[in-house]
Amino acid sequence: MGGRIDDIAGVDSNPYIYYVGSATGGVWKTTNNGTTFTPIFDTYSTASIGDIAIAPSNPDIVWVGTGEPNNRQSSSFGDGIYKSTDAGATFTRMGLADSQTIARIVIDPKDPNVVYVAVLGHLFGPNKERGVFKTTDGGKTWNNVKFIDENTGFTDLVMDASDNKTLYAASYQRRRTSWGFNGGGPGSGLWKTTDAGKTWTRIQGNGFPEGLLGRMGIDASRSNPNIVYAQIEVGASTGTGGEEQTLAGGASPTPTPSPSATPTGSPTPDPKKSGVWRSDDKGKTWRVVSTCFNAGGCTENNRPMYYSQIRVDPSNPENVFVGGLNFSRSTDGGKTFKSLQPGIAHSDHHACWIDPKNGKHLLIGNDGGLDVTYDQGDTWEFINTIVACQFYAVAADMRKPYYVYGGLQDNGSWGGPSQTRSNAGITNADWFRTGGGDGFYSQADPTDYNIVYSESQNGSMSRLDLRTGRSVSIRPRAAAARRGGGGGGGGGRRGQPQPGASPTPTPEPTQDPQAALAAAAAAAGFGGFGANFATTSNVVPAPSPGEQYRFYWNTPIVFSPHNSRILYVGGDRFFKSLDRGDTWTASADLTRHIDRNTFSIMGVKGNEPMASKNDGYTSYGYVVTIAESPMVPGILWAGTDDGNVQISRDGGASWTNVAKKVPVLSEKSGELYHITRVEPSHFDAATCYLSVDGHRFDDLKPYVYVTRDYGQTWTSVAGNLPEWGNVNVIREDPKNRNLLYAGT
Repeated sequence: MGGRIDDIAGVDSNPYIYYVGSATGGVWKTTNNGTTFTPIFDTYSTASIGDIAIAPSNPDIVWVGTGEPNNRQSSSFGDGIYKSTDAGATFTRMGLADSQTIARIVIDPKDPNVVYVAVLGHLFGPNKERGVFKTTDGGKTWNNVKFIDENTGFTDLVMDASDNKTLYAASYQRRRTSWGFNGGGPGSGLWKTTDAGKTWTRIQGNGFPEGLLGRMGIDASRSNPNIVYAQIEVGASTGTGGEEQTLAGGASPTPTPSPSATPTGSPTPDPKKSGVWRSDDKGKTWRVVSTCFNAGGCTENNRPMYYSQIRVDPSNPENVFVGGLNFSRSTDGGKTFKSLQPGIAHSDHHACWIDPKNGKHLLIGNDGGLDVTYDQGDTWEFINTIVACQFYAVAADMRKPYYVYGGLQDNGSWGGPSQTRSNAGITNADWFRTGGGDGFYSQADPTDYNIVYSESQNGSMSRLDLRTGRSVSIRPRAAAARRGGGGGGGGGRRGQPQPGASPTPTPEPTQDPQAALAAAAAAAGFGGFGANFATTSNVVPAPSPGEQYRFYWNTPIVFSPHNSRILYVGGDRFFKSLDRGDTWTASADLTRHIDRNTFSIMGVKGNEPMASKNDGYTSYGYVVTIAESPMVPGILWAGTDDGNVQISRDGGASWTNVAKKVPVLSEKSGELYHITRVEPSHFDAATCYLSVDGHRFDDLKPYVYVTRDYGQTWTSVAGNLPEWGNVNVIREDPKNRNLLYAGT
């Protein structure tokens, strides 16, 4: 299964050869038009790819910029720029090690030693190594030819096809934090050089939008270089955390339906809104040609911090394509756009390559992988030969052969066998879907393998019986709330149920297993959003009227190691169920109760307007990791995203916060660091391991601790872990107390 694609680069002289960059899966190469792919970047120190460029004068020269430029809360960072002179067989790192995010690479078509790089820079903090960099000696040395400030980098770059000294560059001021996002500011803008980067002029006035600007995408026509398009984020958002809202009970709203395959675009474009701008004189004057005019029909720039990709047909400047939730096409120079989404297997589009010799041949990359068209988007084929899906979590049951379960970014939750009797081995048909949306924790009941628990974003949890296909929501509800899939994507069209056969021999069900699973999928909202309502709380005692629960993007849900009917879930508090999720008890709020509006991001107060304000964050303060001692029932640990470490020794009835005992959390600079894992020891009830992550505060050091006295004292066991690499998980071997595993 494919996963999020950040960039595609094809060889102009041979479109059967192209390279694909994945958000966390490295670089893939095909020489047979996608029939097979080879991973060519697995041996290097990062797998997060920002951009790929091939030298027009020598296709053996391939550049790779690392670090995903799509700005989401889970984006991974890179460690610089790499170069290959043997068509991807080997790569050498060529510098820009502290860039973290490289958004675009442009190679001079006349001289492959001249390369321009748009460095976006750190997502979670300020840094100096950002701006437009240039090399004239093939990467041996670099000059920062355009620097604005430590909060502003560059997110797009394009060269005039008729003049290699003329380039356009889009600057982007943005900052993500542990609690929010600010996606714009005075640093954002469009720039032009006509002397190969020696001097730059900011484009403003003459029809170019004014006021608060955010992310931009740019492209210049190859067939008519006078024509330049810009996809521009204009103005502030409502500041509600992107598409994910908090409703009563922490439920997520029903998303706006995808636009239909009909032309969209305002008949009277509003220059004060995000959309598409066009210049017919190389950037001297501009006019807005299409803007977002309603929430249900905006294809032009509906989530700019995550998309902002625009491409012009090399052979026809009137044919324009834009990425976004949907992939859309204009054939009238950007005045109207038609969504091509009904024919594409997945949504959320970040990459597009157009064959320079055949404008009807396009490759696009999205959260589900790679798609190709040979008729300019009228029909599409999904290329399912790249294995780059992104698992948030995996689990295995203990049957023989065992089954594996996992949840994927924007591709739902799945289960499948580790072995089959077929000579063909394990095929797609052996896998079955257990949940929709963005998949996270998915696991089988340890005592009944036919009961599978799954979740999607913001705590949308379900319990699926594989024998009958019946799925029920088990999300803790404070009051009347919609249940089913959570907000934020729904897994796209590829999220349609594909359950396969029941994974174990079972008694004959009352209906066909596949039909039962499909019906359950429809009821639970797999691949979309549920339409069922619960009118009463399932928390005992019932919460006060109007009380709400908060749930993290990937909410922890775990079994008690002593009784699989007991479930633990983290929200803003600790939830416990004794009946497999039918009813719950709730603790008090275990977080720091922080109002994120009291914080500023890049000098802007939290209650003031921002571009793409708080995108991806519904609120702040969640329990993000839970574990129970394997030694003694009722000894529970919980960690939060705002720096609390809580312990209960009475089954969750009462809690003690021991965060101030942890060295890094006792410091002012680290008190809000994210607790990534609590790991109680398998050998001693008083012992627990703890991993802490500071990368959301631009601190990449590893923090791992152990307590042997129920949290009263903590000692660092980070040892010789690399200084550059935050720790996401710590595990103790269940058979060898001296053996620890750390994931960075």
